[in-house]
Amino acid sequence: MNAASIQLAYEKFIEAEERKSPQGQRQYIYASGWSACTRQMVLEMLFPDRLPVFPPDTLANFRRGRDRERDLISDLVRVGRECSPQFEVVGGQERFELRDKKGRIAIVGKVDARLKFAGQPGAGAPLEIKSWHPNLTQGLKSFDDLFHNRWQRKGAHQLLAYLLASNEPLGFLLLDRPGIPRPMEVRLFEHLDKIEDFLQR
Repeated sequence: MNAASIQLAYEKFIEAEERKSPQGQRQYIYASGWSACTRQMVLEMLFPDRLPVFPPDTLANFRRGRDRERDLISDLVRVGRECSPQFEVVGGQERFELRDKKGRIAIVGKVDARLKFAGQPGAGAPLEIKSWHPNLTQGLKSFDDLFHNRWQRKGAHQLLAYLLASNEPLGFLLLDRPGIPRPMEVRLFEHLDKIEDFLQR
């Protein structure tokens, strides 16, 4: 009886902390909202109130992912001092906008952080951190592997959008996984066709 009460209280806590108010119609897609189905992206833009409500377990996973992201950023600050060349972790949750050829905002998002290497010009390489389920991450060795799974493709397109928006040829994906997190280099010009298709749709 007590365990059931604790479980119910946990669900109420997560609901109160993580449940967002319904969003209104918008004219752009989130960078994390890529889908192979264009109709799905249109639904998320124009009728977000019709989307299914996330259950408490899913909301708890989102919360855990954000907590893990903060931990990894903290570790990266220290890792940067030991790296050769050294880097700093700069920025954090910076909003970006990617516009279409008519100047309209088409894709928006937030960059988790940037890695600024010693002597590197510019604002630094965009960094995206992903904490997917271990079953999804154990087979990933390179950024290209993300395009083989429909859930991970969203993250791949998300980072490519950041690179295109900031005109950066190189970025990094930090993949959380059991053991040491795996950093992956992401080169924009090797995937221009994918991000241009996303922007066009």
